[in-house]
Amino acid sequence: MEFIYDVSFELAGTDGLIFEDEIEIFDFRLKSVTDAISKNKIIGYTTIKLDKDDYRLAKEEALRKIQQELLPYLILKSQTGYRIESIHVKPKPIVKKKGKETIVEVRNYVIAKNEVHAFQIIPEENFTDFLQKLQSYKDKIEKLNVDDRRDLLRAIKFWNRGATDTDAIDKFINFFIAFEIIGKNLVSSWKKDDEGFDPEKEWTNVLREACEKEYGLRFYYGGKTASTIRAGILHYRTEKISKEEAEELANKYADRFGADVLNLIVKFIEEKSKS
Repeated sequence: MEFIYDVSFELAGTDGLIFEDEIEIFDFRLKSVTDAISKNKIIGYTTIKLDKDDYRLAKEEALRKIQQELLPYLILKSQTGYRIESIHVKPKPIVKKKGKETIVEVRNYVIAKNEVHAFQIIPEENFTDFLQKLQSYKDKIEKLNVDDRRDLLRAIKFWNRGATDTDAIDKFINFFIAFEIIGKNLVSSWKKDDEGFDPEKEWTNVLREACEKEYGLRFYYGGKTASTIRAGILHYRTEKISKEEAEELANKYADRFGADVLNLIVKFIEEKSKS
């Protein structure tokens, strides 16, 4: 038997796309609303199908679907941070035929408290072009192998956490984790045939050179590498930088670093989808 759940969710952020009418993106319906304090939000709808009646699993699958089948494309297109402010899952009644009778079974469920999750979305006036760009990203991501797609989705997840965080230091750390995931993937690909190469120890130097030369990634911020700033924040004792200087640079350059990391993620998709 197939069990169907209706899913509704609310997306909010400082920037975003305003839809004049309800629109469809892949398997999602989205519309814009303005709340009591004049902040634009997006209300979304989709459905989840399971082979068993399990509300908790449906909630988890709904969140996974939003995070993996909608948000990556919106993030890549808009380069904007959003939050999933609420998500509700409602089981659809089960309709059965018994002879000439139609029996409708209403399934009981409990509405969980609102949850907050990090994610992203889109600002674009030309909606046709916007959809075409989303579809282009979708086509490329679907060409990635299992490992590359897993790393991409994890990187976007951490990038999104950084983009929606209000603390610049936490923002920088989350951006760095996203950078590290993509970076180690790239370095492992470039150096996989080199005997004795240890990506855990050597990836930073190799990636810095490759990113600067091939991808134009700005690896120095205020005269220090992103790795040095990250080490200064997380480790009290480091000879290269003091904790105070590291936090000052993170506060100053977090957004710039985030933009550079997202640019690397986009180029990662472009390169990996061709291989």
